[in-house]
Amino acid sequence: MGRRRRDSDSESEASGSESESESESSGSESESESDSGSDSDSDSDSDSDSSSSEDEEEKIIDALKSAGLKKHLKAFKKAGIDSIEAAQKLSDKKLSKMGIDSSSDRKKIVKAMNNLDDSDSSSESDSEDEEDRVHDVLKGAGMKKYVKNFEKADIDTMRAACKLDDKKLKKMGVDNEKHRKTIIKAFRNSGDEGGELAVEKVLKGAGLKQHMKKLQKAKVTDVEDGYKLDDKKLKKAGVDSSKDRAKIIKAFKAHKKDNGDSDDEAETIRKLLSKANMKKYYPLFKKQDVDTVKKAQALQHKDLREMGIHLYRERRDIIEEFEKYNGEDLPSTSSGSGSSDSGAVNMVHEVLRQQYMSRHIPDFDRMGITTLRQARKLTQTQLRSMGVALYLQRERLINAFADYRPKNKAIMKILIDCNLASHAREFEKLIDVEDAKNLTHSDLRAMGINLYGQRERLMRAFMEFKGKKKK
Repeated sequence: MGRRRRDSDSESEASGSESESESESSGSESESESDSGSDSDSDSDSDSDSSSSEDEEEKIIDALKSAGLKKHLKAFKKAGIDSIEAAQKLSDKKLSKMGIDSSSDRKKIVKAMNNLDDSDSSSESDSEDEEDRVHDVLKGAGMKKYVKNFEKADIDTMRAACKLDDKKLKKMGVDNEKHRKTIIKAFRNSGDEGGELAVEKVLKGAGLKQHMKKLQKAKVTDVEDGYKLDDKKLKKAGVDSSKDRAKIIKAFKAHKKDNGDSDDEAETIRKLLSKANMKKYYPLFKKQDVDTVKKAQALQHKDLREMGIHLYRERRDIIEEFEKYNGEDLPSTSSGSGSSDSGAVNMVHEVLRQQYMSRHIPDFDRMGITTLRQARKLTQTQLRSMGVALYLQRERLINAFADYRPKNKAIMKILIDCNLASHAREFEKLIDVEDAKNLTHSDLRAMGINLYGQRERLMRAFMEFKGKKKK
């Protein structure tokens, strides 16, 4: 019995020791498994951290490239700027220490780094907004039917839409020429050219982008507002330099000329033809679809002849008038002004045409020779400076102005009323009654009116004369 008890006790002890060893081994295995699990977790965390840091570094590189600052990548790598958080903490001083000397580049970098998060989060929504803006511009221009053409051609950004020209639109299936012009004009004047305001683009082209904020304060939000700018408005806006003001006005005028309304262009053509005294040919220009100044300036003698303008002199006057036009504002042409000035201008032009020198009409206008009285005072040297090169031509002009006798019924009527009609020939050189009012007793005596009473009566008649204005 004692032996059996001892054997059972030894067996139980052995089984206990075995169970303890098994539990210890299982514990050690579980510990090793847990250790390996923790190691794998740490590895995955490090992998994710490295991938995210690489992504951030790529974003920084892309931001520098898109801002045109790729040359500063080495400076960023040297300074260890490889995370968005570090990049957004950069200031002007830090960038200067990094070796970026250009202040404009430093400002661009700060702006680009601050916009990193925004650009990533809203890229998809921005692309959708861009496409909507393209469609809105087409709808606003009454060209909604071409939305599908734009979608097929993948024109889904304002930048791409603003770069379209006549040929590209034709390839896209916009066959109507007027529709193509309307679309091009709509995108150019949309106020948003690839994320850049049209006003800013005009200023940038003139090298005056620094005045953009001043114009924004003056509420110049579109090119249409820019067209209305003058020297006073720009001075009020804070543009102190007179040269800069002149450049800004010129830049907007040039933009208007390139992208102006067809109605405005047609009106300019009509005014230029009127200026050349060829207004009668405006219907021919309209019939031949010459509706822009550029088209008119490209016309040659052959084109005008085919349009029905057969006289060489008339064709030459039209061509010269369009060639000299530089986009300046033209005065409105009135059909029925009864002023003596307008009549005098016609007299000067008429003399030049009679002498086959109508090409010099712009020279006379530029020098302010608008009346026959002024033309009669011209000398050889003055005519030479105005471009009349040949001596014989100058002599012929001087004689023509001196001998030109406009028919003035008013002066003749006064002479008849004063019983002095016999002296009509002496008064033929006078332009009008206003000219006669300047006559003195000595002038009238030289003209053959010897009696003082006759001279006094005639002078009083001229002074009391009031011409009837034509309605």
